[in-house]
Amino acid sequence: MYDKSLATILDYHRSMLTDPVRVEAFRQAIDATVRPGDTVLDIGCGTGLLSFFACQAGAVRVIAIDSGEVIELARRLGRRHGFEGRIQWLRQRSQDVTLEQRADVLLTETLGNGGFDEGILGTVLDARQRLLKPDAAIVPQSVALQICALDDPTISANLDAWPADLHGLDYSTLRPLAANQLAWQRLRAKTLISSPVSLPHLDLSRHGSPDYGGRRRLTITRPGTLRGLGAWFHSRLSAGITIHNAPDDGARSWCQSVLPIETPWAVEAGDRLEVDLEIQADGSLWTWRCELYPADGGPMRQCQQSTFLGTFLSADTLHRQAEGFRPQLSDDGRIEMEILRRMDGQGSLADIAVQVMEDFPGRFLDRPTALQAVREVARRLGR
Repeated sequence: MYDKSLATILDYHRSMLTDPVRVEAFRQAIDATVRPGDTVLDIGCGTGLLSFFACQAGAVRVIAIDSGEVIELARRLGRRHGFEGRIQWLRQRSQDVTLEQRADVLLTETLGNGGFDEGILGTVLDARQRLLKPDAAIVPQSVALQICALDDPTISANLDAWPADLHGLDYSTLRPLAANQLAWQRLRAKTLISSPVSLPHLDLSRHGSPDYGGRRRLTITRPGTLRGLGAWFHSRLSAGITIHNAPDDGARSWCQSVLPIETPWAVEAGDRLEVDLEIQADGSLWTWRCELYPADGGPMRQCQQSTFLGTFLSADTLHRQAEGFRPQLSDDGRIEMEILRRMDGQGSLADIAVQVMEDFPGRFLDRPTALQAVREVARRLGR
């Protein structure tokens, strides 16, 4: 059966490899950072480009980590280009990796469209504590988020696209959920109705928290309708080498992030917008609070929105995520535990599948179904 996800993965990585701004910035930063004889850690290695650049810069050893299938492409490319033996490929989360010797350099291109939405802070913090030498160099060195006010009709159009009458069915009640999502969109500079302002630059070699945020003032520069906030990153990769994904002139393989305003506001030049932005839970929870002070002295308007309000988890799911919840193994959990118990290096996948079918009669439709379940557990947790 044709797997569309593989084509999507290829398209995604091709967009990065064919972005000359992205490629050249990281190549120059790696050349300026990696020294002959260094051990380099590449987290989120993808197709291996940064690992290969590290080898070209003189790294004696590279540990390349990625939890996705794409690492197999990187392994093939490394073999093809003569890097076999210098790069160790690990298909794992970096948080699950242990190293016998700590690395001299960390490379990680886990910069999302909103800078922090791919968990770069938690990734780097964990690596600094467990995987890097105390004086290790990190690429990128720092990251900051820039924000601005937007008048982009696309934002409102996307929110209003939920139909109120679909053959007698009302789906417009989903609009508030959509308004509390972090969206990704290609913005144009002409939709900006304030000058961008920067939140704090975080030095990744020093920052000690997976959270980020700040309060900033934006001044509306022309009449329009405030429909949301735009956000993009600015990163210093190494001394004198920066990269960003600002609208129109940023690296093209990223788009930008949008934080919608649920009820758009008419604005005039000179209006003051106070924005308080918090990014928590290592980039997975965004909260934005806005206060608009009209230049003519009119009444202040305000909103508070959060991706937490955009969740649609069941009450049962939320209950089972509470700190005080006392979990018990489900039937699926007992099956997985039994598979793990039998993964002792002695029995084959086929042997384990037969044993699990015997232990849990009636649970599997047939032997191929049981074998696939064993394969999935072994893929995730075996070696």
